Amino acid sequence: MSLDELMEAWQSQDTAPLYGVDQGLLRQALSQEEAKVQTQRRVEGWVIYAFTPLTVGGLALLFLIMVYDDDPRTDWDFALPIVGAAAFLLWACFMVMSRRAQARRERQFGASLRGQAARHLAQLDYQVTRVFRLDNVLRDGIPPFIAGLMIILAGWRVNNEPFSTQWHWILGGVVFMAVISVVTVWLQRRRVRQELLPRKHRLEALLKELDGQ
Repeated sequence: MSLDELMEAWQSQDTAPLYGVDQGLLRQALSQEEAKVQTQRRVEGWVIYAFTPLTVGGLALLFLIMVYDDDPRTDWDFALPIVGAAAFLLWACFMVMSRRAQARRERQFGASLRGQAARHLAQLDYQVTRVFRLDNVLRDGIPPFIAGLMIILAGWRVNNEPFSTQWHWILGGVVFMAVISVVTVWLQRRRVRQELLPRKHRLEALLKELDGQ
């Protein structure tokens, strides 16, 4: 039985005493959810540590091509890959610091049933605030957006394409990336509303029950 099924069964009673939930099953379900969270974090970590050197390396290659080719260049041309690399590195640093801060927060909870529930609640809070707090959304979304745009622009300038004749492609690229970003945030918020917020409310009720014993 999953954690959500256990919590739904517990809350469906007229009165919801803690003994209405098999504590052994609840511990097992919480452990399974923690394992899923850790797996998701490992995948996210692989993405961060794999894409950061690839993206920064690609931008560095574009910069070197601009330096050593014979085409006339402006300072703005050289700024494109530098800004892109800086933006992506900034995003990677934000992500790593946020993940480490969350890990420190979760280590504060013990191994008791209440500690397990509180730790999973902290994990849910972290996922919720990442998609609902505007500062987190901007922090997670704007630097990769800038990096992607700089890759496109630097790629055009490596081919010596003037922006004045390519403005419609540039505008189309910006709109496309903006739409992808908005749809991604919308899907994340939809998942949070449908799956994570109901679980969060049930865990909050469970913690109140535990505190009242």
